[in-house]
Amino acid sequence: MKKTLKSIGAVLAGFITIGILSGVASAILVSTGVFPNGKLPLHGSLLVIISILAYQAVFYVVGCFVAARLAPSKPVRHVLVLGGVGAVLNLLSGLGLSMREGAVFFWFYLALAILSLSVAWLSGKLLDVSTLRSELPG
Repeated sequence: MKKTLKSIGAVLAGFITIGILSGVASAILVSTGVFPNGKLPLHGSLLVIISILAYQAVFYVVGCFVAARLAPSKPVRHVLVLGGVGAVLNLLSGLGLSMREGAVFFWFYLALAILSLSVAWLSGKLLDVSTLRSELPG
């Protein structure tokens, strides 16, 4: 039971890390006028969208690192769970917004879901390789 709670805490800590980093970055970028306030414009915002996806990828890596470091065992599994939770929540957010405002933004949340899973998988692979290297003699 104690190990299960530590596992849940590790994934939750990774998730909270991603949320805090994303929120702070968005607030700074909007308050400085780099990103538009409110909804993204539908046209002419490709650079903004690529920028958001890029910094989200970095924040996902940091969140995966936190989850892996706090995991009581099998850090790769915790990272993959974090990626799955992130993907599901991004998809649900996209569905909720598309029902309220039309489906024009769903593709962005789908991209975030794919990014979440991809970064988690790559982070897991990197963790696997680094774990194997640290276990090799010499």
